[in-house]
Amino acid sequence: MIARVAVLFLITSFGYGYCEEEAAYAYAREDYSRALNLFLPLAQRGDPRAQTSVGIIFANALGTAVDYSQALRWLTKAADQQVGEAQLELGKMHRDGLGVPVDSDTALKLFESASDKDTPNSYSAVGSLLLSKRQIAAASVWFHRGTEIYEPEAFYYLGWCALKGQGVPQDDIEAHMWLSLAVHASDHEQFPLAANDLLLVRERMTPAQTANANRKFHAWLLAHPRRPNRHD
Repeated sequence: MIARVAVLFLITSFGYGYCEEEAAYAYAREDYSRALNLFLPLAQRGDPRAQTSVGIIFANALGTAVDYSQALRWLTKAADQQVGEAQLELGKMHRDGLGVPVDSDTALKLFESASDKDTPNSYSAVGSLLLSKRQIAAASVWFHRGTEIYEPEAFYYLGWCALKGQGVPQDDIEAHMWLSLAVHASDHEQFPLAANDLLLVRERMTPAQTANANRKFHAWLLAHPRRPNRHD
């Protein structure tokens, strides 16, 4: 789902000509084979947005067989041209060892570079990688930065930390607030992990605690109005 969102974000963030629009419409309709056929010539001509789209299609087997070598090729070309979405996706491949050896240091650098451009989900990517290294305080800083651009995973991880008492005191009210924000920030996308954890914590809270958490949820929204991404 996030890979699909990344391409759609690219599609809506830049002005396109006729061929690019046709490729974009095909992708939006989930006609990935046609999208690939249309994006590929553009990528070969050096368009970094098309290169990113082709790389994501190959990495996620969208309408074609998964091909990590092709994904790495095109994402690297786009990342070298400072496309944040390409840097984010390439970082995931290094983080997860997809077509390359696992390299968390390279992944972290790519995620941080993507975050410099306010690339959606890049702050959460940095934070989750630091969390996996048990650098919880540093991860929390990145998650909080991610909440400023309403990254669902940033809210989720803050909720998870409060729920589990990781780096902060265990606090069901705080967990409820952050998990509610994660569900809210995902708009119409499904975020079952956050929804399930929210249900679990709600079941063990008193009505007074739930009311308090809901007040904190609304207060956070009022204090942090959703700001436009710098790409918007």
